[in-house]
Amino acid sequence: MRRSLIVLGRALTIAVVLAWTTAFRSDLIKSNFPFVARAQLRCHRWLSQVAVRRPKVRLVTVVEIDDAAFYGTDFNGEQPVSRHALASLVEKIANRGALVVALDVQFVAPSTGHVSEDDRRFVTSMRTIAGAGTPVVLTYVLTRADSNEFRLAPPLFVPGGSLTAGHINLPVDKRQIPLRMPYLDSTNQKLWIDSFAMEIVKAYESTVAMKVTTPTDRIIEAAEHEGEFVYGGFVDPDDFNQVSAASVLDGTYQGTFRGRIVLVGGTWHRVASGLGPLVESFPSPVGPIPGLYLHANYVEALLDDRFEGEVPVWAAIAFDLAVAGALFVVIERARNRRGLVLAVFAIGLAIVFVAYVTLTNIGLYLDLILPIGVYVVHLAIEDYCGHRWPVRARVASNDQPFGP
Repeated sequence: MRRSLIVLGRALTIAVVLAWTTAFRSDLIKSNFPFVARAQLRCHRWLSQVAVRRPKVRLVTVVEIDDAAFYGTDFNGEQPVSRHALASLVEKIANRGALVVALDVQFVAPSTGHVSEDDRRFVTSMRTIAGAGTPVVLTYVLTRADSNEFRLAPPLFVPGGSLTAGHINLPVDKRQIPLRMPYLDSTNQKLWIDSFAMEIVKAYESTVAMKVTTPTDRIIEAAEHEGEFVYGGFVDPDDFNQVSAASVLDGTYQGTFRGRIVLVGGTWHRVASGLGPLVESFPSPVGPIPGLYLHANYVEALLDDRFEGEVPVWAAIAFDLAVAGALFVVIERARNRRGLVLAVFAIGLAIVFVAYVTLTNIGLYLDLILPIGVYVVHLAIEDYCGHRWPVRARVASNDQPFGP
């Protein structure tokens, strides 16, 4: 009976390994298990902090449309955000030497198809600023159609020259950096569009180095070929140089944006100044943050070459099976309780060590939570099937090995 339970336990463990490792690569599964997502974010932050090259801010300055700006006289607390105020803000930033100005604001045309005069003047202003030598990056929004394919929400503008745009759709897995995404045009032809962050990177590289290299990085190309994203390092919002849009508009900001990528976006509260939730907030490895800071982190990670592709699924399954196999051996051969505990603890440390080495030396991201999950579930199955605990008395009395 006990032998059959052991065989059953091992069969269950292998089934769990295969199902667990495969399922949690799916966005649908990730979005329905928030406790796993939270654990993944915490582990990702830890891995970033112990990495040889820790995340840092080098090039991005954030200009916040905060409460002071949004509820002030320029924006007047109105949505859609005042195009006149935005145009004035971008002009002042460009005049202070910014290398690139990017607006994390949605620019979707009204469903009626009628574009207002304010919107037209705004687009004209952006073209003028971009044409004068300061690249401007705006946003696209991809929405899901009935076929579950993405469609491009009608934009207010047509990009051209140094006026470009990228999609602001965020990954389900907030450890990842969004890259190119496919969508269907009006004729159902599949097209591809770069992310907002990647368009900012391209604008910066074309301005500074006259050569765009990041989109052709082998890790990014491999991820895009597989229809996946890459994993990046994250820094706290407070580590960024933060400027209130209100201080730029009223002239009280005395600093410069020379040589900087300036990201503009909303951080105001929904109800009133200081009241209600922020206009937007998303989970991240550094805690809940506005989307503006997610994009800022993406840009810094891409330009600093701090991103990794995911370990192939076959390698992840092989590693998880190796963890399960090591536990089989340990449980089978441990001769006493103390030896068992030490061996199991050593396997746990080995999981963390392999994830760290894979990240820092090989440049591939091994999801730490998945093998740890297999590790915990395996022990639970062994416990349930009676492989360990029914022999407590025998181990205590004669120090015999754990075996059938």
